[in-house]
Amino acid sequence: KPCEDSGGGGGNGGHEPPPPTQHSPIATDHGTFWQVDRSGVVSHGAREDPFEIALLANGLYSFKAPNGKYVCAEDNGAADMLIANRDSAGSWEQFTRGPTGSGDHPRGFTLIANHGKYVCAEKDGRITCNRDKGEGYETFEAPAMSGGGEIAGRIKVHEQRFTNDL
Repeated sequence: KPCEDSGGGGGNGGHEPPPPTQHSPIATDHGTFWQVDRSGVVSHGAREDPFEIALLANGLYSFKAPNGKYVCAEDNGAADMLIANRDSAGSWEQFTRGPTGSGDHPRGFTLIANHGKYVCAEKDGRITCNRDKGEGYETFEAPAMSGGGEIAGRIKVHEQRFTNDL
């Protein structure tokens, strides 16, 4: 089904109120970042587009791209790509934050779409949503999603990248 409201659930199971919306680049296992093109297609590359990341009251996350549109997990067969072309965050634009399947990413997270598939940063630069489990290519980092109020993951200061391993 193309991004339509069909219910959903999941979340983080916490009872704390959601933090305010934050802007952050989203890093992939390839050392690249989520980016969005003029048509709204989400891919990954060197450009660090800041996404507006919100923890919603239902415990799910939404992502608003720099084009002002919400990221949706298209459930369209073979392509299963992420696209930022929605005006609001309905159920198809909400993601569950999952654990990483690898010890290589202590502050990383996986994302599970409404249709139960994991978001993946493919080797060719595409961001898809068609994996059954979350491992390396399905792992992401974003300071705004580190939890606990601390800044973690990759940050950029004066054109240099640093990792906070606290």
